[in-house]
Amino acid sequence: MIIEIGIWTSTTSNAAIYSVLQTMGWVNASNVPIKTLQIDDVGTLVKTPAVLDGNGNIVTPAVLYPGYYMNVRFYGADADTLTNGLAQTDVSGNLLDIWTRTKLTTQNPSLTNFPVAGSQNISPTYKYGATTVFFFDLASGVKAGRMRVWQ
Repeated sequence: MIIEIGIWTSTTSNAAIYSVLQTMGWVNASNVPIKTLQIDDVGTLVKTPAVLDGNGNIVTPAVLYPGYYMNVRFYGADADTLTNGLAQTDVSGNLLDIWTRTKLTTQNPSLTNFPVAGSQNISPTYKYGATTVFFFDLASGVKAGRMRVWQ
């Protein structure tokens, strides 16, 4: 079982995200995972690539999505703990959203539902406390598909 979570912040660095991950007990003070998880520090995403001329000079600069992105993937015992006893699919066999099929919100009460409207197009989204750090299901949302870059 693998559980994948997307994380976004409005800032342009990973500091706010790592601060939250430390508070949640997912990484230590050096940002090394404590749990059985992998972190894909994506950074800023390109919305529209730059246009170059024949000499490699930029004609039109790239357009970037705002903010900073990171993916977290739980596996092994911690993924099993997050899903133990919970249905993973609906009666038709469709995968349930990550908030329904895991214990992420019960184990982290500071994660609260925070609908994101408009261009974010990610639903459902959860916000961590009073921070600008948002968590979303990588299996849903337009941006999520652009962020799945596990190596």
